[in-house]
Amino acid sequence: MAISAALMFTGLTFTSLSEGTYRYLGFTAISVFMILSFFTNSKNQLYIFLIAILLISSATANISSVANLDSQPNARVNELVDYMESNNITYAYAYYWDAGITTYLANEKVIVRPVIFTDSGFIPYKWNSCVRWYDERPTEYFVIRNNDSQSNTPDAFVTAYKPDRVLYCGNYTLYHYSGLNATSVYDTWTLDEGNSWLRFKQRYLEG
Repeated sequence: MAISAALMFTGLTFTSLSEGTYRYLGFTAISVFMILSFFTNSKNQLYIFLIAILLISSATANISSVANLDSQPNARVNELVDYMESNNITYAYAYYWDAGITTYLANEKVIVRPVIFTDSGFIPYKWNSCVRWYDERPTEYFVIRNNDSQSNTPDAFVTAYKPDRVLYCGNYTLYHYSGLNATSVYDTWTLDEGNSWLRFKQRYLEG
């Protein structure tokens, strides 16, 4: 626990590594500091001095991070939601990080289900998802690409399945599919836990 706390503090204070990794050590670090506080003499000036140095160093090192925080982090997603609603787009598929936030900010007036894109189509992304979400298989939908992200993009899918039309909204590209061109991708789906996990593991974890 002490090692985790030290690594977390050192990494966040003195390196440029993302806090995304260190957040998982937060509880451990806080626990260590709480335990140490029980055995610390509050009248010991050395401890007070060291704590002050740590707090000042941490605050100084993270000033730039606070200054660079986006004051409107969901502005682009809200723009996408407004665009989809104004164009009567009610159903779409996208990568996990874009699907959930879009559906949430749209109050489910627009449904975007998370999927994993493959060379032959896309399959349900079942981590942090509900299997029944995928019971509905519309004959018309959009596939959303976040042009700022290179993670699990639908590029190969779009090449294999030509969209009926392409729309653009800010940093998003929306590919429209309908009829057989839309439903044929469902042939690659399986909602069996074992098979789905095996396919994910073979493609994304084993290379």
